[in-house]
Amino acid sequence: MRAPCVVLDRFSVGWGERCVLAGLSLEIHQSETLALVGPGGSGKSTLLQGLDHMITTLDTGNPIPSNAPKLWTSGHSHFEVRSCTRLTQHGDHSTELLSTRLHAAGVDVRADDHWLPDDANARRAFYAALAHPMFAAPDPIRRYASFLLTLNSAAELLLFDEPAFALPEPWSSTVSDLLGRLHHQRRASVVLITHYLPLARQVADRVALLVDGELIEVAPAEEFFARPRHPRTRQFIEWGA
Repeated sequence: MRAPCVVLDRFSVGWGERCVLAGLSLEIHQSETLALVGPGGSGKSTLLQGLDHMITTLDTGNPIPSNAPKLWTSGHSHFEVRSCTRLTQHGDHSTELLSTRLHAAGVDVRADDHWLPDDANARRAFYAALAHPMFAAPDPIRRYASFLLTLNSAAELLLFDEPAFALPEPWSSTVSDLLGRLHHQRRASVVLITHYLPLARQVADRVALLVDGELIEVAPAEEFFARPRHPRTRQFIEWGA
């Protein structure tokens, strides 16, 4: 088993007076892909925001600005990683050109076409969007480009919040393929939120089920799906809720 790079013990996260996750104990291992699954509203995105909040504070040595949302964390945590980047569900809405953002991340989609789907129409649409600001690019292309920015980050911990959710083909399949490649490369630790259970089974080393702010079960991916221990896990795998 790989050594942990993040250890959370009796860890709680919330917003203002609301506690979203209470007393959670979880490890993230070095160079693993950990998939977080569970019904909507279970605290998966808040956990990613809490990790981002804490590691960003470590990385910069400065507190989160006072005008940031009042996210709070408590409990014991230990980090062997000093940098992370987080893909939000809605992607990047910056005013920079899509081509500029990709170039800064070292992604040249014209010279290295494995970043794009094989579909010729999808490629033409992506090339046309390169001259647009991120916020003005067509939604599937903007969200896919946002995914590429996170995928190619030099950060030690990559946080993906529903990278393929509601993406049409061929973009969603390409996201799955690239996450699979990242899983085999082992160049960073990854936490992936997904509602698409086949993706979790395909690319994750371990899968964790969160329900209503509680960690129900965490296990190696194949064991999680083939031999779930908890009745709530079996229910979720069968019904997805």
